[in-house]
Amino acid sequence: MVSNGFQSWAWDSGAQHGGWSSGGTIVQVRRAYSGGARQAWLTVADEAVRGQSDEEIRKATDLDQQRAATSPTGYFAGLALRLEPQGLQRLLERAQARGVTGRQLQIAFLAEYDRAVRESSIFAHEGRLRARAAPGSWDRHRCQHRGFGTAWSG
Repeated sequence: MVSNGFQSWAWDSGAQHGGWSSGGTIVQVRRAYSGGARQAWLTVADEAVRGQSDEEIRKATDLDQQRAATSPTGYFAGLALRLEPQGLQRLLERAQARGVTGRQLQIAFLAEYDRAVRESSIFAHEGRLRARAAPGSWDRHRCQHRGFGTAWSG
């Protein structure tokens, strides 16, 4: 079977393919990333969203403590949930330190968030796969990136 998205559909929103690489080209499927930047901004800028996030973190942290009482090793969801807002807050603080405010602050935050996600999940992941397939051939700065059907060089 040849498919473009069957696994993402079968995973029922639990996970998605974010793209693939071939030769010197990386193809990014933006649908897997499209809502992330907006949600990240709301997490740091909207008190209601932050309140919901804080409550989820509190509940997960309580469960972590219960799990840790019987098993000190394992996956602790509360820890993962605490790390993400801390990273988002740092992105916001870096933009604020440059003196931007209002709409320009939002734009700066979204641009930095997009760059960080692209670097960590597209270039690092696909680059690792490419390097494994052809050792010594991966150059992140010469690789072509395709997203939304357009190409640009990194």
